[in-house]
Amino acid sequence: QQSNDLFGGIDDVLPSRSPAMLAIYETVRKIAGGESTTVLIEGESGVGKDVVAGLIHRTSARRDGDH
Repeated sequence: QQSNDLFGGIDDVLPSRSPAMLAIYETVRKIAGGESTTVLIEGESGVGKDVVAGLIHRTSARRDGDH
């Protein structure tokens, strides 16, 4: 099993190297680096909006608070 350290120790990120997922990971990094950001995540049921929201929260400076 290949190590996946895309998000500094958060190891439950889906390990993908597809261009679409890499673009999502880069967007998450940009959002998480902001001091105060409001994000609207849209998509059909079952596409992983909650996973992306959790990833943004866990990689942000506000990770110790509620999301």
